[in-house]
Amino acid sequence: VYMTPSPSIKHQRISRELLAGLHSALKQTACEVFDAPTDLVLKVNNETNIVIPDLFVVCNLDEDDANRVTKTPKLIIEILSKNRKDDEVTKLIKYQQARVPEYWIVDPEDMKITQYILNSTGKYPPDGNVYHDGTITSEHVPSYTASVTEIVGSR
Repeated sequence: VYMTPSPSIKHQRISRELLAGLHSALKQTACEVFDAPTDLVLKVNNETNIVIPDLFVVCNLDEDDANRVTKTPKLIIEILSKNRKDDEVTKLIKYQQARVPEYWIVDPEDMKITQYILNSTGKYPPDGNVYHDGTITSEHVPSYTASVTEIVGSR
């Protein structure tokens, strides 16, 4: 039996920090945060794609979504691990095509968070907004602001 190795302890700590902060920020809203391994169904060019982001926020979830989420999230967060290209290129393109309005890539090695906001032409800016310290605020989950150093550590 072949199994993919679990994420690192640092990855899990970052995920827990983000999950707790988002869960707290969303308490009095119609939005929820989900973490892996929750299936997310994205439609891209009439093609169904099932992805499992590290974290994502969806609002006004349909009751029909009992086994997997089929609604486009407001925010998806991926925490980089060994397969960086998958999160930085493949998933970025897929999430852009699915019109996910906001995508964060958390980089534990370089201790930074890159925030991509879909623009009016349906594209993410090439370099995104990079945060090494200070606070980061979600544009599409306005109740959520976090300390970058609490999430990724300090340089």
